[in-house]
Amino acid sequence: MWLNLSRDNLDNASSPSQHRSLLLPQVSYVNDNSIWQGEWFGPNNGSRFNFTFYGTPKLGNDGLDMQTFTADYRNYLKLAKEFIFAYRLSGGMSIGNNRQNFLLGGTEGWINYHLATNEIPINNVEDFAFLTQVLPLRGYEYARQIGTKFAVTNLEFRFPLLKYLIFGALQLALLIYLAQHSLIWALHGMIRICGGHLNQIRTMARL
Repeated sequence: MWLNLSRDNLDNASSPSQHRSLLLPQVSYVNDNSIWQGEWFGPNNGSRFNFTFYGTPKLGNDGLDMQTFTADYRNYLKLAKEFIFAYRLSGGMSIGNNRQNFLLGGTEGWINYHLATNEIPINNVEDFAFLTQVLPLRGYEYARQIGTKFAVTNLEFRFPLLKYLIFGALQLALLIYLAQHSLIWALHGMIRICGGHLNQIRTMARL
């Protein structure tokens, strides 16, 4: 891959521009036999992994000296019909004179997100291209840790919480509703029967 990067400050024309021309070869070894079954919104069996290496040799004055390796392994164990244990092992490192940075913390799709720091290391044009978020790391703000090396593990026990909270509650409410109305109809039938017996007794008394 060949990249041409440039940065210009449109608010300050006197600020010097930056230009980078990069040759960026990349190789990945990927395997995915994870299975999506039933009502799940994610894998519930199998595993997947991704090993990637990319780098750029310094070519000329505008080149960079950077080599990066990342690894990510995820496994999904189906313990029961609706209970899944998932774990993830992930790590990476960047070496060279122009190493890239990784930002750890946060999760995907965080609407009301928070930054742990306002000092995000975006100083050069290459930072816009290579600065990488490592997600998810739940319970932490975005950019809680920043560095050129990282290692993360996630352990999760998954089950359909909304199904039990919402649909389970609806089923319970429906059963209660049917039970109440069945009881009302049974009481109504008993009253009608008792009323019929009373009418018969009154008729016999008049005779």
